[in-house]
Amino acid sequence: MRTRLLPLLIILMAAVLLALGVPLAVQVAAAEQQRVVIDRIDDMARFAALAQFVSEPVEGSDERQRILQTELESYNSVYGIKAGVFYRDDRALAKAPASWLLPE
Repeated sequence: MRTRLLPLLIILMAAVLLALGVPLAVQVAAAEQQRVVIDRIDDMARFAALAQFVSEPVEGSDERQRILQTELESYNSVYGIKAGVFYRDDRALAKAPASWLLPE
């Protein structure tokens, strides 16, 4: 009797674990993806705040632009993500890596 019930119970346990595990895995993956998106938005806001007071080259803006460039290079070296702050006419205010260009 036990030899007939054991495979049946194993199959039912596997079905229950699968039925509960798949939605849990989907939920965990969605939460992790949302966390990454929020981190990227926070990074973008930080670079925008740094670039806010850097405009066309004027007295005193060289230091702020240098800080922005240093932060972008650090971000690129740590995360391996290309990042840049550009003027509306596609000129680069600061970018990392230095060879990176905007796509056409």
